[in-house]
Amino acid sequence: MNKILIFLGVLLTMAGGARGGSLTLSGDTTEIKSWGKYNEAPSSIVSSIKAGDVLSVTVTAKDPTVQWPQLNIQSKADTTFAQANQYGIVVFKNAKIYNEDSFPVTVEYTFTDADLPVLQKNNSLYLSGTGVTVTDMILTQAENGTTQTISLWTGETVCADDWSSGYVVLPASKFSDAAAGDRLQISVSAISGTCANPVIALQNGSWQNFSGVDFFPLKGETAPVAPVFTLSSDMLSQIKGETDGVNSGLVVKGCGYTLTGIDLVKT
Repeated sequence: MNKILIFLGVLLTMAGGARGGSLTLSGDTTEIKSWGKYNEAPSSIVSSIKAGDVLSVTVTAKDPTVQWPQLNIQSKADTTFAQANQYGIVVFKNAKIYNEDSFPVTVEYTFTDADLPVLQKNNSLYLSGTGVTVTDMILTQAENGTTQTISLWTGETVCADDWSSGYVVLPASKFSDAAAGDRLQISVSAISGTCANPVIALQNGSWQNFSGVDFFPLKGETAPVAPVFTLSSDMLSQIKGETDGVNSGLVVKGCGYTLTGIDLVKT
């Protein structure tokens, strides 16, 4: 059984109502060889998760003998939830680690209001996957405060099933007020019934994928839906042109869905 590390000082802070800071749920190094339940978070911590909190997991290696190494952040839930599959498992994040060639890689998931009923149904949160080695499962709490939503784009763009058309390009100027930890919310009004694997994809201004940022799978989702991506400092340095002006800006693309809005959510 993996050792769960709980910092008493953080727990006392949580109990007192103040928020902010990070809580280490597991500091162990765990080799995930096959699908199962790993690094399960204490139920008392899961029940305290709020929208805007971020769970990060560091992947230190992948097994070269596994064809599709990946990591899921999951919660056990009743099958009455629309998001759950036939096993009652809600997958919050599917990190396709097989896209990565260098490690460590940090996978992040920002919890939304829609996640809270699922989490709190059984106060369950854990890792699953295959062919990866993980460490440092950390929950970063959002500070108390107001949330500001800034519209970056509204309209209607159909992303074709075969990726042949449908995208939105945002200039660097749209992100002048963005900071690491802010969230990018993508509004989807419809999901194609003829696309085998509808996904949302983000790329920099040079139409290249961001390292460590996976496509968001829409298969099994019910529209309307508004998936959220957390903006990292590396993403923003490219978007703002701080690393290389050629890469500045952001492209929102993908296949098999209708895009109707892009918002920047700041806390």
